[in-house]
Amino acid sequence: MMKKRRLTTFVAVIGLILAGSGVVQASTAIDMSVLVDDTVAKDYDGGGGSNNGMRALRSIALNPADSSKIYGAYAYDNYDSPNLAGGVFLYNSSGSTQNDSLDENYIRDTYPAITKQWSYKTMTADSAGNIWSKACDDDTITAIDSTNMGDYDGGHLTFDLDTIIGANDYNPEGMVAVGNRLYFSTDATIGRVYALDISDFQDGYDATDTVTLDTTWGGGDGYAQLGQQVKYGGLDVDYNGNVYVTNEAVGGACEVWKITAGADSASAFITSAHDDYVDVNFYAGNLYVSDEKDHQIYVYDAATGTLKDTLTSTTIVNDIYSLQIDSAGYMYLAGDDNNVIYKSDDPLVWKGDANQSGYVDDDDLNLLLSNWKSGTKWAEGDFNEDGAVNDDDLNLLLSNWHAGTPPVGEVLGDLAPVPEPATLSLLALGGVALIRRRRK
Repeated sequence: MMKKRRLTTFVAVIGLILAGSGVVQASTAIDMSVLVDDTVAKDYDGGGGSNNGMRALRSIALNPADSSKIYGAYAYDNYDSPNLAGGVFLYNSSGSTQNDSLDENYIRDTYPAITKQWSYKTMTADSAGNIWSKACDDDTITAIDSTNMGDYDGGHLTFDLDTIIGANDYNPEGMVAVGNRLYFSTDATIGRVYALDISDFQDGYDATDTVTLDTTWGGGDGYAQLGQQVKYGGLDVDYNGNVYVTNEAVGGACEVWKITAGADSASAFITSAHDDYVDVNFYAGNLYVSDEKDHQIYVYDAATGTLKDTLTSTTIVNDIYSLQIDSAGYMYLAGDDNNVIYKSDDPLVWKGDANQSGYVDDDDLNLLLSNWKSGTKWAEGDFNEDGAVNDDDLNLLLSNWHAGTPPVGEVLGDLAPVPEPATLSLLALGGVALIRRRRK
């Protein structure tokens, strides 16, 4: 049953000026609600009847092909017990119902060689809506047909990484699907990010679909070397194809590594004194990094690695293991111990807010028009982050016109009405933006 709690919105800006830099680091309190509080999953025994429910919500995934679907992957702390079952649960985007589950006892019955509990640790969904996940302490990846969720009755395929790539201890830590590729990070034994070709699945799930190593990535061998151990290894890919990987507590500090598109190795992009970075998402030109223990989200500039903001919410009382941001900018967090999924009440950045002031207005429109057909970044008007500024971005801005909180001193009665698209097209062609705002 869903339990929703709202906070009173407040924003606290800490006037911490970095020595010699003049940069103000902000700490922003955001409104978040409990979207899912799943007592069903807490009591679910996977059909075994001998345990007291899921121990931990370890990962969540959003379905790009169906925005109404959210998936939660559950695990146990006792990974060596063959009597405990993990599972993947499907929720409505409203969080109101728990629709179905994938029963791991079925997997163990079908594949008797699996003696350890099949405990889900990480998952993602591709653009066609297929779910990809893996179990703890296991070198396989499973593709799940999201249109056929009922008790695994034919709707899954499991692939052995030892067969696809070669014998090794892979144990994927994090994964993300982008286009025809499935990227996954490996743990301390190898310390790599691999790319698999999942193009067979992009026209819909089929039992004959296959997965291969994508040797067009990572310098031609299908992987990029990280060079260090990986713990929790959450990862995401920006629209330029750069891959970002989190690593918890390496040598007393957390890191976010960056694999430049086409490179075969990574470099440390962000180093922090915090010790619990577990997941990362790219959105609006920013990297949003979740910290498991302090329940905060750190916002970095994806171009420079500079810390821009720290997001906090008193609603979050659970350890955070997974972070997802949907196409509209809403953030979802997996709260570990109590099987809670949190959702931000507003987008992190409104589509159309080019300068990220928290308000969509003529300043943002002017930025878009001045970069018409030439911009490639969010700050230049590329709100769908496809590398171009065009009509699609203009429509996103207009659909959110005056969304957010107006800046101090703006006269609400003088707010510019929604501009006419035809007029804007003429302005864009002429390279001139004439929209102005009056202030007190």
